Amino acid sequence: MPKLSPEQLNSRLRLDWNIMQQINSPLVTIQAFRNMSDLMGRNRPVLDAVEAHKAVAYLVEYHIKSLIGPDRFHDRFDVSMDLLAGGDYPYTAPACFVISRPVPWSPHFFPSNGAICLGELWTAAGGNILLAHLLVHVAKLLNFDEPDREPSYGGWNAEAVQYWRKKMNRQPVTPGLAYPVIPPEFTHGLTADSKPLFRPVSGTPLFAPSPTLFRPVKG
Repeated sequence: MPKLSPEQLNSRLRLDWNIMQQINSPLVTIQAFRNMSDLMGRNRPVLDAVEAHKAVAYLVEYHIKSLIGPDRFHDRFDVSMDLLAGGDYPYTAPACFVISRPVPWSPHFFPSNGAICLGELWTAAGGNILLAHLLVHVAKLLNFDEPDREPSYGGWNAEAVQYWRKKMNRQPVTPGLAYPVIPPEFTHGLTADSKPLFRPVSGTPLFAPSPTLFRPVKG
């Protein structure tokens, strides 16, 4: 598996921090921290771009209506995202947990500890994915806004799957919910005048347009 150099990783972390700052909104309130201990204690948030490379743990408050049981709803869920938990960010997935209670009643959220199943989203991207994409993915999971899987699929909560299929007719909790939008300059390449936010070493070319935008350019 590939691995970023310390310089590359710092550049990638700055990129993630920059984008997360721009999509902060009433729907998703985002805070960045230096580690999970700081996150849990709400200590020393990373507020300045100069220290953006130190942001490796994120707290996202989702103000999104979701199920917490049959015909029962809640509208706020706090999610932690530990970027370095897998040991090889961005090639390994962040560890994501709902750290508030109640835990969503959903096949993607483990009832006892709030662990979030990301499926194949992160690993299939091979490092070519942003933290902001993960934030939007979790928002869609909370909203039950996803394609159906094979009939035998039950995830971590088969009862919730059947409820969604039969009672909700496979519809989102909130149809038409406006999810955070990643600024287009981060998803459609950089211009010749753009300052590269993620590059392997000084003096390397700017990124090519998507889908290679979020990998270090070689050569």
